[in-house]
Amino acid sequence: RRVAEEIIAKEFLKAFNKNPVKTLELYDQVGLSKLLLPEVKTMQGVKQPSNFHSEGDVYEHTILALKKLKAANINLKLATLFHDIGKPSTMTLPKDKNDRIHFNEHDEKGAEIAGKIIKRLKLTSMPPDFGLHVNKEIVLWLVGKHMILVTAKPEEMRLTTFEKYFFREDGAGDDLLRLSWADISATIPPSGNPDFSIYNS
Repeated sequence: RRVAEEIIAKEFLKAFNKNPVKTLELYDQVGLSKLLLPEVKTMQGVKQPSNFHSEGDVYEHTILALKKLKAANINLKLATLFHDIGKPSTMTLPKDKNDRIHFNEHDEKGAEIAGKIIKRLKLTSMPPDFGLHVNKEIVLWLVGKHMILVTAKPEEMRLTTFEKYFFREDGAGDDLLRLSWADISATIPPSGNPDFSIYNS
């Protein structure tokens, strides 16, 4: 007998919201990751440039980012889980010894993949009064824009651009900053000290 997707979504969201990292660890141990979140499973073993990511592969980076989250709602937690989910499918290997691994446009690809996961698992099926209602639009926006501080260069941003991304009426701008902070905190160079220069600018 098959369990309804809405029940799976409810139980996943309850567990993931309570303890994201523990939930992923348990899902992995019992084989649920491969069944329900194969895209997350695919991040395991995907290497990253060692000069930026001494913390490990894409999956290990994601786990560390989840651990670094502060005051996170369910949308932000899901966006953090999915923020680099586009890396495996956009990975290009170094062409020579002077090159490095690249993940071009992994943010946009990640938003596309995250949308499919949310739809497949019916993560938006929980009503607002449940307390864990997932706003698909916000989650995908956060995933798709999580590299904005790198790609847009804050020192060159217009005030209208800052307003567009970080002063949204729905509060997603604050979550974008929290996601950026968690992402940077989990990006450990060989020195061991994350580089917050762009974030602090």
